[in-house]
Amino acid sequence: MGPSNGQSRSRNRAPCENCKVSRRKCNRSKTRCSRCKQRNLDCIPSTTAGWRISGINRDSQRGRQYDICGVESPENVHPIQHSPVIRSTSHGPSDWPNFTETLATTNELVDYGPPETTQIDPLSINNLWFQPSIPASVADFTWPVAGVDAIERFAPVIGDPLIDPRFPVFQSAVSYLWSGFIERIAPGISLDVSQTRNFIQKLLAVEGANNPPLVSAVVFFSQSVQSNWEAENDPTPANATDMAITASEMEQEVISHIDRFVRDGINYATLEKPQLLDLLSTLVVQCSAYVARGDTVALSVYLESGLNAVGHGFSLGLGTDETFAFIVRWLGYLHTVALLGEVPYTINAPDYLSIAAEQRSNSSDSRVFFRDVDSFLGISQTVGDLLYRLGQLIRSKIHASNTRQSSQHTEHPSTQFSELLIERKCFQTRMQLLLQRLDIFKQNADFTSDLDHYNESLARTLLLLFLVRVEGENMKSPMVRSAVTDVLESSAAVQETAPVAKLMLLPLCVAGIYTRSRVHQAFITRRLEVLKCGYSIVNVKQVLNVLRERWSAPESGDEPNTQLSVCCLF
Repeated sequence: MGPSNGQSRSRNRAPCENCKVSRRKCNRSKTRCSRCKQRNLDCIPSTTAGWRISGINRDSQRGRQYDICGVESPENVHPIQHSPVIRSTSHGPSDWPNFTETLATTNELVDYGPPETTQIDPLSINNLWFQPSIPASVADFTWPVAGVDAIERFAPVIGDPLIDPRFPVFQSAVSYLWSGFIERIAPGISLDVSQTRNFIQKLLAVEGANNPPLVSAVVFFSQSVQSNWEAENDPTPANATDMAITASEMEQEVISHIDRFVRDGINYATLEKPQLLDLLSTLVVQCSAYVARGDTVALSVYLESGLNAVGHGFSLGLGTDETFAFIVRWLGYLHTVALLGEVPYTINAPDYLSIAAEQRSNSSDSRVFFRDVDSFLGISQTVGDLLYRLGQLIRSKIHASNTRQSSQHTEHPSTQFSELLIERKCFQTRMQLLLQRLDIFKQNADFTSDLDHYNESLARTLLLLFLVRVEGENMKSPMVRSAVTDVLESSAAVQETAPVAKLMLLPLCVAGIYTRSRVHQAFITRRLEVLKCGYSIVNVKQVLNVLRERWSAPESGDEPNTQLSVCCLF
């Protein structure tokens, strides 16, 4: 038996905006549908079904006009045309978000309108997405169904109108995370804090305008880093859960893109130079985000992919390209530091940090000892070369030890042992020569550059690691204690508020692992507490937890529960 005429007239069968966007069946009646009622959302009729809502009383809740935050608007304000950026698809790999459409939508809280002047600032979030050279394929993006479902699931809990699936929920979060990268992260992790247009910003902001995967990686990287910081009076305008959801969506989009090149077996030889540069830029940012998150497993996967792509880049003739060289040094330093960690690491790659070193002297001042310092990493080419050699030596020793334990029938054990001895002697000679030159220089003059103090602390750290992990010296031995003191004295020579102090993570961590002195531990803790406020990619809070666990553990030969990795030392 069908419904009566009265029942038929009391039900408006036009779906509400929420159900329409989510492609769900809507049972909206005079007030709101059960789905909106359950989530405590405003049940607004679809704007495309005007013939069904023309008879609704304008004084009723459904007849009012709402702005993007759900606030009632005056009569003379035109209704907002909701952006269709959140759509769903069930076939084929997801493309990239139409950032031009997403960020051009006006929001009451943040204005993303185009600039009033014709002078375009490439680092401004207002202008980045309006580049005319963005490929047309970028505009065909459709959000995955899982993303919409996740937003709907969190919306009632957060109670934030920007999470409402009717609106471009990623708009506020993306803009905040992007501006956080430009205004805080890029200058925060760079040596020159006063430089607003450093090479990181040039690479990731200006040149990333035509690379949507890189944009997504930067947003993911920004949220990963800023969530580790404990800056006072952090002006966060949006909900932290909103940020986390957005970062997770961006991460998955980047992974989907990279997998097309890596796991789908696409040959790097088929890539053109611009394509390879775009892929490398995305990979290095993604790897840095995993460093911030402490995810060594994901880091190893994409770091290996990046190092493999670097080898093909050199064969394409990209070695002289400034952007390519910068990315190679960044990936090379990640690889070098990973070799020094305590976590098992099996990636084999050349010393790309030294291969792609800047071919210029940073200083002609005779009072400066290290004149071949990288402008971004702050590390001398000489010290970087020794770091890589020590990492290889440590891995070779571990491999030789494992080989002897796993097989008693090695064909040429003496040959392997001889190669290890030669490698050890080569490193030891180079390190001793550098330390002797340092001592002679300091007898005649004091260091005038903080970068000299930093590279000296790295050189002293090399000696400390060599004594403990290659020579097998005990932590209580006088040589180890003296090496720890030398490392911390070099670190203390740099003021904790100086830009170079943010680079001291590796020396501080290594010295902290091999000291039992409460004075040393107090100094290390104080320095790391400063870095928690926003000067490091690494999660410094986690680093402090690792060190404190080591310090509180009994002095025994047992293996520690926590190990230092590149996610603590970078």
